Amino acid sequence: FLRYAKKNKPFGKTISIGRQDLDVSQSAIKSFFGSGLSYKQDKYIDNLLLDYFGASSIDSVDISDYEQASIIHDMNLPLSDAMHCCYDTVIDGGSLEHIYNLPQALKNCSLLCRPGGQIIHILPAINQCGHGFWQFSPELFFSIYSQKNGYKETEIILINLFDKKNWYLVNKQKKGDRLELNSSEPLYLLVKSKKVNESNYEDIN
Repeated sequence: FLRYAKKNKPFGKTISIGRQDLDVSQSAIKSFFGSGLSYKQDKYIDNLLLDYFGASSIDSVDISDYEQASIIHDMNLPLSDAMHCCYDTVIDGGSLEHIYNLPQALKNCSLLCRPGGQIIHILPAINQCGHGFWQFSPELFFSIYSQKNGYKETEIILINLFDKKNWYLVNKQKKGDRLELNSSEPLYLLVKSKKVNESNYEDIN
């Protein structure tokens, strides 16, 4: 999904919510990118983003320094003004479901991203009870990352964790309709959106 999100432009100045582990095998990385034998697997995704995604720098924000995040901040709480609009790419690779104050965490993701940048989420949708505080619906992200809220090119893809081949593009529901998804297997949402301009987040609905 990160490769798909990179299609339009390099990641530039990048921040991840939590320091992201690299849970892909070295052989798979070489297959994806055609990288030579000199490639060495890292615990975290930082060097991969720098080498293959056009990231110019990598920060990570976390509540503690146990994984040596570069910024120590509790995402349940507001960001300092100095962190607003600093990043071209904001990656939430499975962190927001572990943050209790979800509205504030979503607001923080939006504030971290500068106009023209993109926000990426990879989050549990269904059948992940106990994995974190939250499971997510497409309506949430279609509502937040809407044109009236200063976003465009919002895409949501549904994946089954047991199906390595098929992705499903979620179409935005018509006003008044429900977008109901059911499954006996764990599903995840892959979300990406481009921030067009700085909106007043307090008015986002």
